[in-house]
Amino acid sequence: MRILVTGGFGYLGGRIAQSLSAEGHSVVLGSRTKQQPPRWLPDASVAQIEWDNSECLLAVCEEIDVIVHAAGMNAKDCLLDPEGAIKFNAKSTEKLVIASIEAKVSKFIYLSTAHVYCSPLHGEITEENPVLNKHPYALSHNKGEDAILFYSKDAKNFEGIILRLSNGVGVPANRNANCWMLAVNDFCRQAMESGTIEINSPSAVERDFFPIELLCKTVNSIIFLDNLNENIINVSSSRTKSLLQIIEIISKRAEKLFGFKPEAIFKNND
Repeated sequence: MRILVTGGFGYLGGRIAQSLSAEGHSVVLGSRTKQQPPRWLPDASVAQIEWDNSECLLAVCEEIDVIVHAAGMNAKDCLLDPEGAIKFNAKSTEKLVIASIEAKVSKFIYLSTAHVYCSPLHGEITEENPVLNKHPYALSHNKGEDAILFYSKDAKNFEGIILRLSNGVGVPANRNANCWMLAVNDFCRQAMESGTIEINSPSAVERDFFPIELLCKTVNSIIFLDNLNENIINVSSSRTKSLLQIIEIISKRAEKLFGFKPEAIFKNND
């Protein structure tokens, strides 16, 4: 299949693109800027996307079988620019869905976030839980979801699937991807650069982390399924780990692989 991965040079998009290519698919990396195929995926082609240009979006979608929409503003940028978050995470998603239906794309897989449910996430959460979080990151993604569900219900030979992700963990395909502020990535970076890990959150804070490989396998499975019974799927490990447990895992790996154990400095003892 010919598959477009928007945000293809990003953290999740890059890994998904590599996985799809390894499965034998023809991968197109979507990017705001004009770029050459990267060294980490030389067989891919690159499509420059002008998100405010409907004709460009339609042209990019032509002869595409499946779209994996991984482009989006991160939580920090959404908080700094709530209007920009709605414009991109919601409005640009809607424009891409419309273009993909017109171009006869068969499947549209949208990477959303589990944070649409509530903040902080707690207890048992299923796809039936109400969406309550009003943070600009969650709100803008939820509006992107609404666009997919709205246009999918009446479109023929088109399926929109929403993946609500917890916290993906793994090495980026593109080392310059904007991912080094994420907790596990940041801890690993600190350990290698300074031999210490400073943690600003309380050590007992628990989060759900899943390997990015799980997301790649999920996307691959969805592509080959004829019909899904559900449009919304949570992607997580369903098991939480505290930040202290994560630091212990990183420390053990650093000691085994590189012969040193980084010092952990917890700056918040609440």
